[in-house]
Amino acid sequence: MIQAAAASASLDAHTKQTRRCQAGAAARRTLARLWCVAWGCRSGRPARRRKGSVAALRVAQEESFRAFTLRPENRAIVEAAQREEALQSVEAAEREATRELLAQVEAAGPEVAAALSPFLSTPVLRRIILSFANDAEHGLRFWALNQQAQVRAPGVA
Repeated sequence: MIQAAAASASLDAHTKQTRRCQAGAAARRTLARLWCVAWGCRSGRPARRRKGSVAALRVAQEESFRAFTLRPENRAIVEAAQREEALQSVEAAEREATRELLAQVEAAGPEVAAALSPFLSTPVLRRIILSFANDAEHGLRFWALNQQAQVRAPGVA
């Protein structure tokens, strides 16, 4: 039981790190795309300069990009990129939560999977089941095999 809790904590830490990496990668892609819009790059990347240090180049690029994002005529582009990035982040988090839930259902056994299968096909009900899975006191198995919960949702299929 202690090993399972330690493995779960390790998985949670790994999941959080993965989400941070995905969000950082999305932010870098968005910045590169906006940079190319600002400077008309064809390759998808800003052109490299031969002179100066890398740090000086980075500072110059950051200042140039900051000036680009603050211009009123570019506000629509920046806001659209931010909305797209936020949507991608939410979708990635939801996919990860669904993956975790399906792994918990598989680990709980076939009777739990049979009891929860009608609920897992609907996104709203899947989020409710996910909240049951986060219950530290009882766990997913308790809620899946609870007769009162099954009686209250007879029409779900």
